[in-house]
Amino acid sequence: MRTLRYKFTTILYIFSLCFLASCRLSQHVPKGQYRLKGNVVAVKGDAVIADGVPLIVRQQPNFKTVGLQVKLFVWNRTVRLDNRIQRRELKGKRTFVFYKRSIDSKRRKKNKISNNKNIERSKKANATNEKRIDKARADGKENYTEVIPKLIDTLLTRKFFREWKRDKYGEKPVIFDSLLYVKSQEQIHAYLKRKGFHFSEITPSIKYNQRKQTAVCTYAIKTGDPFIIDSIFLKSDASWFASQYKRFERKEFIPIIIGQRLDEDMLDEHRSKIAKAMRDEGYYGFLSSNISYLADTIPGTKRVTLVINHLPRVISEKRDGMKDTAYTIPHQTYEITDVFFHIMDTSLYKGNFTQACLAKGIDVLDEKKRINTLDMLYVKGPKARDKDKERYKREMYLMYNGKSNFKPDILDFQNLLENDFYFRDKYVDRTYTNLTQIGVFKSIEAVYVEDIKNSKMVVHYYLAPAKKQTFGFDPRMTNSNGFLGLAAGFNWTNKNLFGRAERLTTSISGGLESQPEVFEGTEKDEKKAGRSFNTFEFGPSVKLEFPWFFPIKIIKLEKRQKSRAIIQTGYNYQKRADFERGVFNVNNSWYFEVDKAQEVQFGLPFLSGIRFVNITRAQTFDSIINVTNDLFLRNSYSDQFIWSDFMIKYTYQNMKKDKENRKIKFPIYFKTNFDLAGLSLSWFKSLQDVDPYGVNKVLGIPYAKFWRVDLEYKAYLPILKKSILALRSFAGLGKTYATNVNSLPFDFGFFGGGANDNRGFRARSMTPGNYENYLDSNRVATQIGDVQLSLNAELRFPITSLIKGALFLDAGNIWTSDTDPNRVGSKFTKDFYKQLTLATGIGFRFDLSFFIIRLDVGIPLRNPSYPTNAQWIWDSRQGVIDRIDAYNLAKPTDYVVVYNPKLFQPQIHFGIGLPF
Repeated sequence: MRTLRYKFTTILYIFSLCFLASCRLSQHVPKGQYRLKGNVVAVKGDAVIADGVPLIVRQQPNFKTVGLQVKLFVWNRTVRLDNRIQRRELKGKRTFVFYKRSIDSKRRKKNKISNNKNIERSKKANATNEKRIDKARADGKENYTEVIPKLIDTLLTRKFFREWKRDKYGEKPVIFDSLLYVKSQEQIHAYLKRKGFHFSEITPSIKYNQRKQTAVCTYAIKTGDPFIIDSIFLKSDASWFASQYKRFERKEFIPIIIGQRLDEDMLDEHRSKIAKAMRDEGYYGFLSSNISYLADTIPGTKRVTLVINHLPRVISEKRDGMKDTAYTIPHQTYEITDVFFHIMDTSLYKGNFTQACLAKGIDVLDEKKRINTLDMLYVKGPKARDKDKERYKREMYLMYNGKSNFKPDILDFQNLLENDFYFRDKYVDRTYTNLTQIGVFKSIEAVYVEDIKNSKMVVHYYLAPAKKQTFGFDPRMTNSNGFLGLAAGFNWTNKNLFGRAERLTTSISGGLESQPEVFEGTEKDEKKAGRSFNTFEFGPSVKLEFPWFFPIKIIKLEKRQKSRAIIQTGYNYQKRADFERGVFNVNNSWYFEVDKAQEVQFGLPFLSGIRFVNITRAQTFDSIINVTNDLFLRNSYSDQFIWSDFMIKYTYQNMKKDKENRKIKFPIYFKTNFDLAGLSLSWFKSLQDVDPYGVNKVLGIPYAKFWRVDLEYKAYLPILKKSILALRSFAGLGKTYATNVNSLPFDFGFFGGGANDNRGFRARSMTPGNYENYLDSNRVATQIGDVQLSLNAELRFPITSLIKGALFLDAGNIWTSDTDPNRVGSKFTKDFYKQLTLATGIGFRFDLSFFIIRLDVGIPLRNPSYPTNAQWIWDSRQGVIDRIDAYNLAKPTDYVVVYNPKLFQPQIHFGIGLPF
């Protein structure tokens, strides 16, 4: 019966696709006109331009999603229904039950109602204003408070559903336009010339289908031979230009190579990158317009001599009150002589600031409307060695009013444009980013004052402080591994606690969440637990962030390696029907960037973190654990003390690049974590007690001894125009040592299934190995393992500007590192690849710009916990039924297996953000 149902569903899906594909999409195309079905570009010759030509054709066919013109179909269906309603309205007949009016008729009625409301509001406002005028005159007043009516906008109105479906989501058929057809040929010719094909031929043709009223445009292109660069010459009045240019060509910039096609787009990109590189080397004001090209053809051939001209810098300034005067100067490097930080704030100034400014003969605001500063502090740091010369480092001027909220060293620590060094454009972006990321300024402006005659420069930073203290209330809907909940938090933040941009955040949060019962019970019980808020959580937390490597002094740190430190502590209380749990933790993390793509995070050696878990089990829950004598369960739901000795995390992502290199062909992400706990405590075993299960205790509390490592790799490959193939692989391994407990602590274990893993299974429900949990009456809903392998692939494509689609394939599983007698078949072995789960599905992403709401529907294809002849979705279910019957027969007569699983049931997952 189930096989028949699945076959029916498949047939219905295929029939729906065929229905959409076979609908007459030209039904609303006027007679004598044709719908543009598609553009065909056939290139004979150099196929390198084949991808670019379709993009410049002036007229494009209707938008397609997975090969179907869904938007056009929706528009046609909406208009067709609306036309039927209009015809019935003209005949005076009764329209459909759900659609009493046509779209235009309904819009006219809504606008009429809005206009009548506007007239009434205007009348009331005029009457009120007349009364106020009379009252003001009677009181001898010249002014009165005018009432301005709040009118309804009848132009930019909110569309009702059918109107939105027709005008916003739907798309009119694209009618073939012969004028745009001719324009496209002209643009293709221009494009080919830019690519170096000056003698190309285009043979256009149009294929009409009279019955379907469609037209297909074909552009047959013969590229011919392109112009080739035969030789390259540099032309400049500056001797340094040639040497710098040759040096840049050896870097990652696009080089111009002899024998290369004369491509104007390549030449433009080349000079833009060279100009940026010149500015990074200190040649201030070097623009791409300072490089021009001259291509001289060699007679009788299609080869050109390319001359690269270096042009001088153009300066425009006002002189003697006259209009802007332009003149040229040679490019030069500038040595920075002074750096000024202007704190535009008067909140700490004691006295009358305006009068103090007048006494000094200055205005409160300068010509750029910036607050002037009255006080100055000169700061000069200690001597430091930099490469092969000594210089004074950390030299700056702090400009403020009365008192500064900011210590000079934290400001200078963000600045890379230092005294006695040359001005470099790359340090401008990094300094601005550094000042922005510390989060204590609401506006940042950098001004550079040139001394052209002496090749000197003065740097000014104008900084407006942000609000120091903020309070927030954060109500939210949570989604923890697929389990929904409601939560709220109240927090207080001090953004500049001690004057060095330290951020202190204290918060109190609490909420309700749906969590599965520890022991699954029947399927009815599972659904009941998933719908009810059966978990209450509450807890305070404190976090202190330092924008440097605390506690090392800032003056001793290297600026170019961005670093920060975070110390946090918190307590979380959780109450459920089965147990009450309190978790106290203290963590410290230090971060530093190796370069633009690499970041390292670690904790203090032998004191990376402390975690104390206190659990009070309910009597019923405790008796089940005692009866089953499952050490895994006892370890997971008992008091624990975790002393983290080492914690290190390494991250690499080439998505984090400079602005000029942000177009990465193959973005990748790699992350690895390593945790080690209990090592330092185990050195004092002679002073410790041991519980009946062989676990050592500190202050009467068992502590965990384990190590854990995981690796994650993600890659994003562009497919077609706007589609991306996202790939992810994850592998993790953990193990306990010097203890009788052979499972990781609950919070450090590996889980399978859920919105961010294998989406064909419920969150944390994937069983380790081929363990047959459906035969275990004491099974737990949350399955944990010591080993995990996960492989994910997802094809992401656009549906609309707001909605994106995805087709995914997920594989993986979890295992235990040792044999678990309570979960037979869970141990990781050499046959692990035979125990991988497999799932597929479709997803939708609603891109709201500031965050993404995600809906995924996962269908399990393979479940290794079922018998061999019933592991795939297309296999007969009889194998599982036979396995359950055989298992029941081997048990006592009064033993009943309570679980009759729904095999290969699709899972729906909601999430915030992309899965990976």
